[in-house]
Amino acid sequence: MSVIVFGLKPFYAYFRIFGSSTDSKYDMTPQQPTIIETPDAFIVNGILVAKMKRGQSNSYDPAIIKAVGADLFFELVGPKEPLPIPDLGFTDAEWDEMERQVRED
Repeated sequence: MSVIVFGLKPFYAYFRIFGSSTDSKYDMTPQQPTIIETPDAFIVNGILVAKMKRGQSNSYDPAIIKAVGADLFFELVGPKEPLPIPDLGFTDAEWDEMERQVRED
């Protein structure tokens, strides 16, 4: 059986011809991603997303971020707690001098 469809999206034509598993035209239930965690990475719907490693440069392919979704990507890869700001060891006088120099520049 061949079907020629003009002006309809292919999946809509499929459901019109073969029927849908639901009563509505489109199944609008959100799909929950399948997430598997390994020691070095997350696997989201079959897509490998490496975990961030502290103390080294981390880079990610934009296509992976887009495929996983930015919100989920940052939820998985981002730090779970705020990063501590280290004490740089400057005295109050040194901080005041640096602030003065910044205001002058």
